[in-house]
Amino acid sequence: MNKLKAILMLVLVNLTVLAFTQSVNEAGDMFNQAIQNSKEANYEAAVDAYLKTIKICDQLGDEGTDLKIKAEQQLATSYYNLAKSQYTEKNYTEALKSFDKAANAAITVGNDKTRDASYTYIAGINTSYGNSYYKKEEYEKAIEKFNKALQVKPDYIKAVYGLGIVYKKQDDLDKMKEAMDKAIAMGGEGDKTAAKAKSVTGTAFFNAGATALQEEANQKAYDYLATSTQYKESDPKTYYYMAVASNNLSKWNDAITAANKAIELGCEEPSDAHFMIGQAFEGKSDKTSACKAYKKVTAGDNVEAAKYQISQVLKCN
Repeated sequence: MNKLKAILMLVLVNLTVLAFTQSVNEAGDMFNQAIQNSKEANYEAAVDAYLKTIKICDQLGDEGTDLKIKAEQQLATSYYNLAKSQYTEKNYTEALKSFDKAANAAITVGNDKTRDASYTYIAGINTSYGNSYYKKEEYEKAIEKFNKALQVKPDYIKAVYGLGIVYKKQDDLDKMKEAMDKAIAMGGEGDKTAAKAKSVTGTAFFNAGATALQEEANQKAYDYLATSTQYKESDPKTYYYMAVASNNLSKWNDAITAANKAIELGCEEPSDAHFMIGQAFEGKSDKTSACKAYKKVTAGDNVEAAKYQISQVLKCN
């Protein structure tokens, strides 16, 4: 009886060893199959084979650790290659999923290069979606996509710029400015996106200032226009409007400074700026300087008004 037990135990041990050997061989075969699939650019099959390899290695315990590490390292690359092939085929929905898996697999093995490259693609795809929603005037969806891009790539300038143009369309100048300022800082000198951000922001505040001026909201107009000059420093029309707003606010020195800047920058009609200077000096009770300025008004809509001030009001010499 004891002899029979010994024989049975030996058989069981042999079977266990055989099963273990088969599992080790199976894991090796599956790993080699994954490598071959990758060489043939069959990345979906390669991913599947690497996942199966990892599963077998988990069952093997410590004996499967080395092969599991190799499979996990290759898995990240295979996911990335699969994602790129899907991206090339314009299957962006699946590409996003695969890039996300590639990034997570890369994090597991400390592969920063593949992680960062995956995040760049994810940011780019979401930004493209955001731009598409922006064009369709689906602004909330656009914001959602731009923010998804920034979740993985906080310094993705095109997504930040995208947020800025959406906020501009929504007339939220504060949020637009915040986003555009970030884009400008990210891009620096010579960057095309940063240059666009600067131009868009300057124009938006100029338009807001011009509208406020028409509505006789002079302080708001001046503030908007002054902000515009931070982005469009050489626009003479902005300074002319600032002079108008300043005169309306009885801020004579500010009006003179702004009007002179408009002239310096080559405003389209210098006579208009000289008229603003004349009004400012008149407001300051500086008759001599006011007369001098009004006499320079030789063209445009203010000629008759200037002549009247010279001859009838100030009685200039």
